[in-house]
Amino acid sequence: MRRILILDHPQFTSATYYLWYGLKELEEFYPNELEVEVYPYTPAHYCENQYDLNLCAWFLDLKDQVDYWKKHPQDLPYGIPPFQADETLTALDVTQIERGIKHRNFRWRHQLDLEERVVELLDAGYYDLVVLGNSHRIPTISLSLLKAKVKKMPPLVYLDAGERDELNEHWIHVFRPELIFKQILTPEVKTKGMSVPIPGYTPRFYPLPLSSPVVDYPGEVNHVPIQWLLEERGGSRSRSRGWASRCAGLAGTRIATGTSRRSAPLSSATGRWGASIPTRSRIGRPRSSTRTRIT
Repeated sequence: MRRILILDHPQFTSATYYLWYGLKELEEFYPNELEVEVYPYTPAHYCENQYDLNLCAWFLDLKDQVDYWKKHPQDLPYGIPPFQADETLTALDVTQIERGIKHRNFRWRHQLDLEERVVELLDAGYYDLVVLGNSHRIPTISLSLLKAKVKKMPPLVYLDAGERDELNEHWIHVFRPELIFKQILTPEVKTKGMSVPIPGYTPRFYPLPLSSPVVDYPGEVNHVPIQWLLEERGGSRSRSRGWASRCAGLAGTRIATGTSRRSAPLSSATGRWGASIPTRSRIGRPRSSTRTRIT
């Protein structure tokens, strides 16, 4: 069993949610091989199409903390920029969260709404990989607070999901992730690298190869039905396979392509995955031609 913890923002961030969706599809496909959870817990990541953030205790606690930090910026967690006087945790101070288009629902194994519980799981080595899903206030504050309390953090992957052709270097300096996935990674950006290098640290950049989590939206794009695109191009599950291959080695994993339809169990001796994953599929209906094995 391999376990991934994703730190996300409650408001919709496309790149992060597409990754979440694809990994949760993989988890459904191989429940004994993969576990993926989000922190802080938000119902929209799992089973609710709309909810009020003010009903989440962790959100109310964080709002109170922000009010304190505005008066005492010297007490901000490491690397967190000061708040402006009128700045809030969410864009436009929105607390009513709606998913809009119908998305698939997923179950949770751990409802991670308490920081103490997450620290306990990380200290116990429960998670193999932590993903900073974007650069919004809530996930970056959450990660900084966790790093201050956890004795040994798992490898960190940063999704620089901003729609701009430049690096968000601040968070690379603060968190020094093992891998960085860039929403818009032009050759110029990759060649230039960091404008302010970090001694002894060499960042590794990759483009973000993810797709849409739309399930049964009946609309069209340029007169092409969305459902036809999903069927022909494959769902987020197959795209997340490419993301996972880039993370090979961080959590003791590697990706191998093969044609076997047999799923190998997790080996306690090697600590590797052995689940076969389809490279293309209709959502919920795997093809049996070519398989990819996580080992």
